[in-house]
Amino acid sequence: MESDSQAIAVRNLIKTYRVEQRREGRLGWLRSFVTPNYQYIRALDGISFTIPPGEVVGLLGPNGAGKSTTVKIVAGIMYPNEGEVRVLARDPHRQRIQNAREIGVLFGQRSQLIDELPAIDSFQYLRAVYRIPQSEFQQRLDELTEVLELGPLLGQPVRTLSSGQRTRCDVAATFLHRPRVVFLDEPTVGLDVEAKQSIRRFIASMRDLHGVAVILTTHDLADIEELCERVILIDKGRVVYDGSLRRLINRFAASKAVQVEASASAQQMIKQTVQTHWPDATVELLGSMIRVSGLADAGGATDVARALLSLSEVGNLTITEPRVEEVIRNVFREGGIDEPSA
Repeated sequence: MESDSQAIAVRNLIKTYRVEQRREGRLGWLRSFVTPNYQYIRALDGISFTIPPGEVVGLLGPNGAGKSTTVKIVAGIMYPNEGEVRVLARDPHRQRIQNAREIGVLFGQRSQLIDELPAIDSFQYLRAVYRIPQSEFQQRLDELTEVLELGPLLGQPVRTLSSGQRTRCDVAATFLHRPRVVFLDEPTVGLDVEAKQSIRRFIASMRDLHGVAVILTTHDLADIEELCERVILIDKGRVVYDGSLRRLINRFAASKAVQVEASASAQQMIKQTVQTHWPDATVELLGSMIRVSGLADAGGATDVARALLSLSEVGNLTITEPRVEEVIRNVFREGGIDEPSA
């Protein structure tokens, strides 16, 4: 597999789980014990993709689609039944120790920190685990402390930290040994808006400064909008889309909308203009604002905006589009993408 130039290379991954089926009835448990009945569930069904250094890729899909299984296999935590995986040109299963030294893994509900100890002690423990020289450790810790604003937190027992403070420390622990590949599973779950923004800025800085490749799985699609130019959509163990987020939005966005501030006299003129030239559009009056929605593409929205700006007594015009979650919902509602994703 051609993978030397890729941070992550995956080809034809297949993973099947064996699940025991319990029999019903009074003696069902006994029959299940004597002659167990198993069902085989294919979690991954031939997934392939590559990720180069310095790219943050969103891995998206409904619950049970195979996202977590994919991350665990690529991280070396789980074995596939079939297929090939290379992380930094290594097999993450056969070269687990070498692989662990150059990857970082953060699961939103699991911490690398020791509850009863100050955060700095957990960082010192990780320094020993990854054999980071003391001088490099201090330099990296200073950088992480500044970017993530950890100064007041380092001496506090981890159990006393708020959810946002603890997550910032967990993110620092994930990047402390300066991994070249990072897997982030729900990194901003349960955080307030300010804490989420802090984490997103940090991830972007690690990508830009150190060329870190990141696989990001999240249900907070604002993470995807701010960090990822590319997304991989998985459904029923298969890749249904791998490509530009912008291209996905352009194809599956339900409609664009134009909103403009207008005087009462101008609103009636705007309504008549829109109904004459764009009869399928919807016009809503929102106080001093008028909103024109149901515009199928960017060209239509641009034409409407140009027409409205030519009228008198209008201002503060904006063009909006559906958020990413609506786009993703449309993809799966329509059954994925049939055309090549390249």
